[in-house]
Amino acid sequence: MKHEAIASLMALSKSAKNKRRTKDGRKCADVFNVDKETVIEAACTTMPSPDGKMTEEEWCKVDPAAGGSPDWGYCEPKLDFDKIRMKTKELMEEEIPEMRKLRTE
Repeated sequence: MKHEAIASLMALSKSAKNKRRTKDGRKCADVFNVDKETVIEAACTTMPSPDGKMTEEEWCKVDPAAGGSPDWGYCEPKLDFDKIRMKTKELMEEEIPEMRKLRTE
């Protein structure tokens, strides 16, 4: 039972990590068709967008529950959590000596 719960949490975590949003904040669909042959799963794509533009900018179909128009949008940049953690660590390391000084005053 414990192993099943852990596996379930890990799957949920992986699923949440892969969730992308459009620049206007709507959640991307888990799976969508770009054309009759191409299926995109839990991601944004750089294939030609529905308006026919050929750009390197990623886009996705919007989750139907999110609603809104149009039913697609350009994606927010993907977050690099490792990079965010490293930058946070660097900033904290810079501030710790200052905090210690304040504590001893």
